[in-house]
Amino acid sequence: MLNLTELFQLCRLVLEEKNVVPLKEVRLVAPIMSPDKIACVGLNYRGHCEEQNLPLPPEPIIFSKFSSTITGPYDNIKLPAPVISNVSILQ
Repeated sequence: MLNLTELFQLCRLVLEEKNVVPLKEVRLVAPIMSPDKIACVGLNYRGHCEEQNLPLPPEPIIFSKFSSTITGPYDNIKLPAPVISNVSILQ
């Protein structure tokens, strides 16, 4: 746990946009590794509906995802073999 002085030093570094460790030297991972549940809200603002070319629903769409769908920002997405043949990959 950081003491108050260390916390202020860390805040100063962040505000000054100084990295303690260069980004190229770390591996970013998912912020939560194994959640019990993932509750999602979709189509909850006009811009999202417009970019998906979908009508604005009367209320947001609520859905869930399996915890195995969590990945880091640069991780590969693992698909089961039967699914791979039905997926078109955008290049």
